[in-house]
Amino acid sequence: MKTLPKTAASAAGECFIARVSRCEDGSAQALESIQNSGECHTVVGHGAEVPALREGDSVVALRMSEGVVVLQRLRAPGEAPRPAISEADGMLVLEAGRGVVIRTGESVLELTADGKIKLDGKQIYTFGEQTVQIFGANIHLN
Repeated sequence: MKTLPKTAASAAGECFIARVSRCEDGSAQALESIQNSGECHTVVGHGAEVPALREGDSVVALRMSEGVVVLQRLRAPGEAPRPAISEADGMLVLEAGRGVVIRTGESVLELTADGKIKLDGKQIYTFGEQTVQIFGANIHLN
């Protein structure tokens, strides 16, 4: 791997776009600058929100005196944006175009964009300190 000396154009503290050239267990080990082809960088860290990476992914990186820190992965052409996660009035809001699935072991909660909710598990419990109401055009029990 050829590493070029620092120049005024590649000073510490500068952000740049690069391609992952070597990866291990989802973490970039080395990057190649897109702007300066052949300029390689050793990765010394990743931002907390950086997803698992693969060779060839484009990233935004920050030059440091020790090496570079990967700040973010850029979306590939045609790749959909990640679901939006926000907070409103003390509630966590998760928005996704087609639906949301929460799965652990053999339990599944699925919400779809067309208004369907699927709850699947070995045992399902419903508790209420006051009245538990069930509304629907038709309700089938067993």
